[in-house]
Amino acid sequence: MGAESAKVKDLKKQLKFEKMQKKHAKEVVKLERSRNSILQQELGRLKFEFDQFSQRLGVVDDK
Repeated sequence: MGAESAKVKDLKKQLKFEKMQKKHAKEVVKLERSRNSILQQELGRLKFEFDQFSQRLGVVDDK
């Protein structure tokens, strides 16, 4: 009976660990999505600024 009790205890620990891993993985996915969104916004802003800068250079070259 003691061996079974130890095995059940180990299985419970393993299950708890796997649940924690799953929770952590979900949090990582959430953070990565947020990071990717921020990077996309930053890229859009940089493209916009580059276009504006290019237009200003074009105006200067035309004069």
